[in-house]
Order: sequence, then structure tokens, then C-alpha cells
Amino acid sequence: MKKSIPFYTLLFLTFITRGQTVVNGNITGAPVGNSQLLNATGWSSCSFSPDLCDVGFPGFLASSTVPAVPSPNGGSWVGLASIGGIECAQTTITGLTIGQNYTLCFYGANFGCSSYNALVGQPRVEIGSTSQIFDINQGSFWTLYSMNFTADATTMPLRLYMQNYGLGNSYCGLDGFTVGTAICSILLPVEMIDFKAKAFSSSIELTWKTVSERNNDYFIIERSTDLDNWEFIGQMKGAGNSASELSYLMNDEVSQDDLYYYRCSQVDFDGQQSSAGIIAIHFLNDLSTELSIFPNPTNSSITIKGSKHVLSEVEIYTSVGEKLSIPASAYSSGGLFVDLSSCSEGVFFIRSGALSYRIIKTP
Repeated sequence: MKKSIPFYTLLFLTFITRGQTVVNGNITGAPVGNSQLLNATGWSSCSFSPDLCDVGFPGFLASSTVPAVPSPNGGSWVGLASIGGIECAQTTITGLTIGQNYTLCFYGANFGCSSYNALVGQPRVEIGSTSQIFDINQGSFWTLYSMNFTADATTMPLRLYMQNYGLGNSYCGLDGFTVGTAICSILLPVEMIDFKAKAFSSSIELTWKTVSERNNDYFIIERSTDLDNWEFIGQMKGAGNSASELSYLMNDEVSQDDLYYYRCSQVDFDGQQSSAGIIAIHFLNDLSTELSIFPNPTNSSITIKGSKHVLSEVEIYTSVGEKLSIPASAYSSGGLFVDLSSCSEGVFFIRSGALSYRIIKTP
């Protein structure tokens, strides 16, 4: 069975190791472009051209389907695409004891990019004769995964394959490989099950939920536009100790269109601080979902006013379902101007997304 724990639940790990090591399991190296996995010491390609990635490289991550966020392990990670073949990256695990049972732990993310945008990516992880496929859902977060294997040699290959079994092309990141003789156990001051952002007309609403809190004094929310410089947004009192599901909410007043990152951190009563996760959201200053249409009735033309994203989805239909063509010249900074003078009298419908309006054309 696949095991996964969303990254925003992870604060620190307890993991028993006794000499066994994944060579460069932290994927240290400098991404400088596509297919640069060889920059990560100990790693190589076993099929096609896997990448060495961070939030800035390769360049096509800038067009990722959802915003790419840093690996919880820090630094770079292995990027694998399903490109009509199977990309494969490999390294080795050393210091194993033959016959000993081990657990491999690693982080995975599916940001997608260009045409590699399947909602579920399916990398296959192989250690010797043990192989397992993992489902990685698309989103701006990292998740912790694990698999068990039994050592049949003191040094064994670790291979990562990207294959989607009919789910479509995808692009996934993998990082933070560790091996131990216990499960990936978690000691959580706070176990968070949800961290979301929702945009409104002039603010972003941040919500998060916890299912347990231990020695938790308060939460800190910070905002960034570059993942390097963080601005303090607010502080929220924690529950101290709790075994119940609790919900938290904080609003951030913003005015500038941008891609915003939010980081939620937890602080213990003893002052120890840990990051609980990072999320990202695109903000548009004008998010009004209403349209203003006038005059109605009309004998010639109408003007439609609303926010840009609602106007861009406007469609006009006759009472019998015929869609009218709207020329590009009809759009202006003042709204949408539609000339109906050549249309027969009757009822017309204006639609944009889930919105629907009825207008009447008179002789």
C-alpha cells in the first residue's frame, strides 16, 4: 500500500539510521538548465534526460501548472517527466545489512508544466527487486512517502522512473531520500491537515486546521513574493494541548496583483519554531463576479461592465440558442460595447461562467 503524509503536517522526523546511506539523498547540486542531473554528485540518468531542479530551473518550471514551491529538504531535487518514454534517475544505497528490513522515505511533488500536467503523477521507485508506484496529486505542496524493502546486498541501486499508466503526461519532483530500520515516524507539536488560501476583492483569506496540538503557543503567518524575503502578517494563538480538530482563520489585506506565498509556522511555549508549510495563490485586485448591463431594454447597443476576468468569458445567445460573435474591438478599458442594431427584436441572454442575464432588444 502507498503511504503518504502531506508536507504541511511535517515538522520534524525521528528516523533510526545505523550507517546505511542514500548517496546524495538530499540531491545537492546546482541546477543550470535542462537535463543537468549529473551536477548532483552520485546521481546519473538510467533512461532519457531527468532534470536537476529548484524553483527557478529548468526554465519551463516558470510555466508550471501550479506554482512550484521549495522542497522541505531544501536546495534542489530530481525532476522526472513522462515524455512518451520513461525517464529514470539513479543513485545507490550503501551500508546495508543483508537480510535486514529497511524503510525508504522521500518527498514528492507534482507541479506540472506545459503539456506535462496530469492531475496525478505516478513515479515508480525501485530498490533491487522491490518496486512500488506512488500517486502524487498535483498541487503547490510536497508530500512524504515511504516504502519497505529487504536488503539482498550491502550496496543496492535506487532507481526512480516516471510512468503514468494512461493518466497522461506529468512532471514530478522527488527529494530527501533517507533509509532507516524503522518507519518514518513523526513527532508533531502540531498535526495540520489543511492549509488553504482564498482570494477576495481586496484580501486573501488563510485557513488551516489541526487535529492535534502539543505544547503549541501560537502560529505565525508570513507572506513572500520571491520565497526569500518574508513579511510578518499576523500571529494566532494556539490551543496549547488538544486532541480535537480545530480551525483557524486569518485575513491578509492586499492590493497589488501578484503571486503570493504564505508560510505558516508554529511556536512552542519554549520558543522553538517550526515551519508547518508553504502555499501559493495568484491574486487579482478586481475579483468582482457581477456584471452591469445597460440599457435594458435596448433598441441598438448595450454596454457590459465588470471585472476583466468576468468580461473575458462573456457570451451572448439568442432565444433559440444561437451564439453571437463578439469582435475583439468591442472590448475596451471601459467595458464591453456590443452593437445589436442589426439583430432582430427579441430576448437575448448574456452569460459569463455561472452568471446569466436576460436583455430585451426592441424595434
